[in-house]
Amino acid sequence: MKHSSILESRQLYGSSYKNKSYQQNSTSIQIYEVDEFNLIQNNMYKKLVHGLRAFSEKQIEQLSPQSKTDIIKKHQQTQAILNRWKQTIVSELADNFFLNLFPHSSFVKKMVEYTKNYNTNTLTCRASFQDLGLTKVEVASKLIEAELLPSNFFSIG
Repeated sequence: MKHSSILESRQLYGSSYKNKSYQQNSTSIQIYEVDEFNLIQNNMYKKLVHGLRAFSEKQIEQLSPQSKTDIIKKHQQTQAILNRWKQTIVSELADNFFLNLFPHSSFVKKMVEYTKNYNTNTLTCRASFQDLGLTKVEVASKLIEAELLPSNFFSIG
């Protein structure tokens, strides 16, 4: 049974599944991420999400002090926005979990109401985009909504 489900999955998805390409050789399986963004979009996205870490040391040396400051400032704005967004997602997941587990509890209902719109800049949400089921496209859309990426971001290139 297990073997047939693997074959069925392989027949349904071929060598790609969930935006990843799989190539099997005799010793291992290599996974290749399928990237939705072109080079220009990736550079814009990485500059915001990763800040100066998106650059090599040589590239950083070549940046002007003003460019470095601008990148750091935009990166910090991006991280604050994404952190609040991730907090909201985690809070909604926790609220739904407790409401489903204790559907008749007045305490849980009060707790959910109290924490409904609770976000703080002093707490860093360590959950990754992958842990929260967020794609690069969803993150980019959030950055467009926050006006950190241009509204035509998806058509650039």
